[in-house]
Amino acid sequence: MSRNLARVFLLAFASVALAQVLPVGTVDGAITDPSGSFLPGISVTLTNLDTNVTRTASTNDSGYFFFPLVNPGRYEVSASKTGFKRGTQQVTVRTGIRSTADFALELGQMTESIQVDGQAQLLETSTAAVSRNITQRVITDMPLLSRNVLMLINLAPGITNNRDTGSTTGLIDIDSVSYTSASGSNNRTNEFLLDGIPNNVSDRVAYIPSVDDVQEFTVQTNALDAEYGHGGGMYVNVTTKSGTNEFHGNLYEFFRNDKLNANSFFSNRAGAKRPVFRFNQFGLAAGGPVVKNKVFWFFNFEELRQRTPRTYRFTVATALQRAGDFSQTLNAAGQPFQIADPTTTVPNPTTPNSFLRQLFPGNRIPASRVNPIAAKVIERYPAANQPGDLNTQANNYFTEVPAPYDGENYSARIDPNFNRHRFFVRWSHNTGFPGTPTPWDIGGGVGQLEGNNRAQTSIGLSDAILINPGMVITGQAGFTRWTQQGTHPEFDQTTLGFPSSLVNQMQQNIFPRMDIADSYYIGASEGRWFEHTNTYSYNVGVTMIRGSHNMKFGFQGQVKQNNSVAANRPGGQYTFTRAFTQPNPLVPGTNLGNGIASLLLGTPAAGNLSFRAATAPQSPFYGWYIQDDFKLTPKLTLNLGLRYDLLLGITERYNRNTFGLDFTASNPIEQAAKAAYAANPIPELAPSNFSVRSGLFFATPENRRNVVADKTNWQPRIGLAYRLFPRTVLRTGFGMFYSVWWQPFVNTTGFAAETDM
Repeated sequence: MSRNLARVFLLAFASVALAQVLPVGTVDGAITDPSGSFLPGISVTLTNLDTNVTRTASTNDSGYFFFPLVNPGRYEVSASKTGFKRGTQQVTVRTGIRSTADFALELGQMTESIQVDGQAQLLETSTAAVSRNITQRVITDMPLLSRNVLMLINLAPGITNNRDTGSTTGLIDIDSVSYTSASGSNNRTNEFLLDGIPNNVSDRVAYIPSVDDVQEFTVQTNALDAEYGHGGGMYVNVTTKSGTNEFHGNLYEFFRNDKLNANSFFSNRAGAKRPVFRFNQFGLAAGGPVVKNKVFWFFNFEELRQRTPRTYRFTVATALQRAGDFSQTLNAAGQPFQIADPTTTVPNPTTPNSFLRQLFPGNRIPASRVNPIAAKVIERYPAANQPGDLNTQANNYFTEVPAPYDGENYSARIDPNFNRHRFFVRWSHNTGFPGTPTPWDIGGGVGQLEGNNRAQTSIGLSDAILINPGMVITGQAGFTRWTQQGTHPEFDQTTLGFPSSLVNQMQQNIFPRMDIADSYYIGASEGRWFEHTNTYSYNVGVTMIRGSHNMKFGFQGQVKQNNSVAANRPGGQYTFTRAFTQPNPLVPGTNLGNGIASLLLGTPAAGNLSFRAATAPQSPFYGWYIQDDFKLTPKLTLNLGLRYDLLLGITERYNRNTFGLDFTASNPIEQAAKAAYAANPIPELAPSNFSVRSGLFFATPENRRNVVADKTNWQPRIGLAYRLFPRTVLRTGFGMFYSVWWQPFVNTTGFAAETDM
């Protein structure tokens, strides 16, 4: 094999150092003389055109140079040697993309120069992985609903999004962009990275940066590099902007307004005015130098003020029904409803297993029979303002009210670059409250807001230490916090008539949830709940070029924590069906019984009250990897990797965790049950053989994890990339992945309870 072919091997090998979890690319190239011979010992300088930060390298014996772990941006590559004209070339470095700058130097003085037009190759020829880089120009030029940059994930090949992306609520809308399937993978196994730092909350993205804060991002749909783990779907790596030597800033506002809209069909039909709609998204982005050529800063602020029409069209009790009069209540066929008195239930003498009830005279419930709690509940409904459907009068209430969403987003980044260190630290924070105005008074009047108050925080720092042109050590640490809280107005249930002995046992003072057949529900949809999820991450890696090998190895760790209280129904939930007011409780019909009548009589078919447990689960994750990439022929690249993951399972800080049933444990009621059985046994079972076994298996300080650690998660990776033609590459690969869908919840049976009526 000729020396020239060996040099080609070396050049191609470096191109596979781009499947980085870090948000970086690479720059490499080869330098030849006029005869085409490769030149060793050529000094090469890489200069960032925006920050003037420089790096130097020299070509090796094969005339090849390589700059690993280069931040995205515009660069100038220059090569110089005594006796040759100085060569310069501009390249663009992108996340996960190799930029190549080859030179053919001409004889002459170093004071003379040759400018070569260069551009990073768009065709990846040396990796089996498939990725899509979304550039800053695409990010800023593409129309984006609520400016959610991750909506552009759908531009990558192999992406399927089955979520509703037409009603996004700004940068806190993590669901519509998270649950995306890449190449048929499970849509709950995706990994999101921000500047190379984990950015997940359970199975979703945690923090979404503003458009003006994003430099670019990459979507990998089959990450065969061993550096990628912890998930089996896509890997989305977002790179935030950094400052430059020049001050740059911009102010912006995007708005929509109901004055520019037509009225909706249902508003026109109901005779309602055009609903209020306001959308104002504004902010600023600025960056510049702290110390020129050395330290840079970037700051972004964005605010969203939105008022979106919330349409309510549902059924409420008519004025007659509120008074207990169902004589004018008809079904769709125009038949009057039959309202029976549940206190008159007797067996049917002519039909076994059947019952009869007397109808209220005239299908009118006497005022003395109306439950006082029900009377106060039904008063809190709005009055009907529409004629409703023919005969049934259903859908007799219509209103459109502006639902608010207020959000703010902040991000600040500092990039110090000294000696051999390429460092950055970033802080990002986002808050949002999508409120829902209530159509009834459940505390604070009609239009009181319920909602989900959210906040996301992301902190990251990273350092790349350039040991020599062929070796780089990287270290990263990150913290991500996701917070959400369900909000509901305070309400004292004793004012409805519930006894204080019951109300005092409730965890929260909120209006009870009441589901009513033949009417819209009323009450708090859930309790006031919260969830705070923390992710601590740390990564250490080494990249080395040794001969024809491009190797990297490292360690990744994460610790996830969750502090939460479930929603459930801490104020109680009651269901009113037609059954209690049917002439026969076991025989339903289109005009037999009525849910509103059951409410007025105070006869719920079901009810429950929740007692919730606060939990604090935690789970660590560890991963090790090694990757070696090299060329078999000038057109064929082989990628070899091995990864090992260790997931130890979930523990709960206070051991409030139940693992299931212990079938050998003695049940607390065993002695009493034995005594009762011995007093009246059956021949088939002697009293001495009677036992009551099994009980809950609780976590203990000695046995806390909910699973036995699987220590066999070895994941070999292999890939081949063959350049068939200059613009055609064939790829194939095999990889094993152990996906982690981390659910931050534990079994709280024994610590939480659901008490039925």
